[in-house]
Amino acid sequence: MAVNTFFRAKGFSVTDFSEDLLQYDRRPEPLPQISADDWVEIENLAGSALPSEFKDFCAQVREYYFEGNIPSFHGKGTDGDDWLTVLHREREQCENPIPASLIPFCGVGNGDYHCFRIRDAQRCAYDVVYWYAEEAAAYQIKNLHVLAPDFATWLQGYVHDEY
Repeated sequence: MAVNTFFRAKGFSVTDFSEDLLQYDRRPEPLPQISADDWVEIENLAGSALPSEFKDFCAQVREYYFEGNIPSFHGKGTDGDDWLTVLHREREQCENPIPASLIPFCGVGNGDYHCFRIRDAQRCAYDVVYWYAEEAAAYQIKNLHVLAPDFATWLQGYVHDEY
């Protein structure tokens, strides 16, 4: 699996990742798998491709109650949300909308999100930033809080409570 190779290259072994997932309770029934066609629709709505290691992660985490809300395509994200609702709500309906240059992928429960900041959509180059729901958008865009240079680094910090 691509995620295994990716995490090993970052110095974060799949064994570590699998052991870290065990700290979360297993769902009695896994969330539905997001299909390739579903990812195409999500990426079209988001305006950019999503990192392949993130897609691989979503396939693995669907069996667990992961802390943080990772949206799903089928209306049953890890905390109940789906991608289409999250992107529409956070970009168009919020008092402080998330700009199109950011893709929210993990809600923390208070309106804040961990987001991919796309640096180069064609190469899928990105980092992970934190979006504060209560901060003014104009201020935040100039002062984004960068959490990690990529998804694997973010995940390693997130499961070890560094964020």
